[in-house]
Amino acid sequence: MLTISSKKNLDDLGRLAAINARLADPRGLSEAQAQQLAAQGKPFYYVQAGIHATEVGNSQAMIEIAHRLATDNSPAIRHILDNAVILMVPSQNPDGLHLVKRLLQRHGRHELQPDLSRPVPEVHRPRRQTATGSCSPRSRAA
Repeated sequence: MLTISSKKNLDDLGRLAAINARLADPRGLSEAQAQQLAAQGKPFYYVQAGIHATEVGNSQAMIEIAHRLATDNSPAIRHILDNAVILMVPSQNPDGLHLVKRLLQRHGRHELQPDLSRPVPEVHRPRRQTATGSCSPRSRAA
């Protein structure tokens, strides 16, 4: 997981995390105390991508976003970094990404694409028990 923010926020990360933890469970806080903590804290944004191994584009986009946040000095990016802490997980399945890459290198992308000129075979769905105990086919509605 990458933690991306301004240097000031990163230097104060422990305190900012404690503020967020306290606001997450505000029992015992008065309205004024909660507002004061909210004014001192920064929002934490959790961003993740790449749950499934074949979802390679979004993981690559996350690396591009992280690079831009780390290198772009524009007022818009500085504003984001000064006012938020971003927690980024570029890929939840990096091993799967590696396996897909190896598969594509070994077999070539075109061989893994479906042949849409041929009819798709009918999928046989399992039967399910009904309340009376008899079997009935599952609905074919998608």
